[in-house]
Amino acid sequence: EIIKQSMNLFKLLYIKFLVQTHPHIETMTYDPYSIIRPVLAVGDDMLLAVRSNGKAIRLGNDRDKYIDASSWQNIVAVGATRDGCVGLRSDGTCVATGQHIVGNGDIFRWNNVVSIACGAFHAIALHFDGKVSACGVNTKNQCEVSVWRDIKAIACGAFHSVGLKNDGTVIAVGDNFHGQCDVASWQDIVQIAAGHTCSVGLTKQGNIIVAGMSIAYADDYKSWKNIKSVACGFHHIVALKQDGTVISSGMQIHGEAYVGNWDNIIFMRLLGLDSTVKYL
Repeated sequence: EIIKQSMNLFKLLYIKFLVQTHPHIETMTYDPYSIIRPVLAVGDDMLLAVRSNGKAIRLGNDRDKYIDASSWQNIVAVGATRDGCVGLRSDGTCVATGQHIVGNGDIFRWNNVVSIACGAFHAIALHFDGKVSACGVNTKNQCEVSVWRDIKAIACGAFHSVGLKNDGTVIAVGDNFHGQCDVASWQDIVQIAAGHTCSVGLTKQGNIIVAGMSIAYADDYKSWKNIKSVACGFHHIVALKQDGTVISSGMQIHGEAYVGNWDNIIFMRLLGLDSTVKYL
């Protein structure tokens, strides 16, 4: 009887694992602090969104009419580069349109993908087994992710890629001119984000760590406490606190960091270079 109960418990745990991690199961759930499936994305002069029926809609400059996602079906997440966009289907495969990221077609052969992230001219995908694939422009080695293992979250800056490992450490490749890839010493990280020239980590203690820094950022983030979630734009960082309020650091040219009156926020994500979105 004990053996039978143990086997049943193992089956339940295994089913839970499949439901949480396997992209072929429609009821898959995910931790918003690790695997993030964005349903909104912004490229240069372009907004991409996922409709409730699984189709994608693109709004933007008429000169980019060749970036057409109207035929996409069963989309659960989207990403945008400066001249293209990527869609993640519910079956774990990807579609893409636009320049650079389509390349030799590797992106159309990806499978078992659970999350995607896009840089300026490249895209990366997290697979359910913890491996990562990349496609697009590789001038700064930002696509050199094939050796990554045990990854549970990904993020992209303009020309660098960041991965959060299951043990709470972080790995990064690509442009390191500002030190944005200097993350080897990070530990106890539960969430990552990437800006144009920086990488950001949220520790399990609720603090923020930053590698690489634009001159537009201030150092006030070092005093932030009780952080629940963090996101990056081109020249600003925004953090959601445990009490539902939001704080920011960085440039205010477009009002992108004016979040002082936000409250009762449960989750947030930066859409693109100079915009912030909140979920009430």
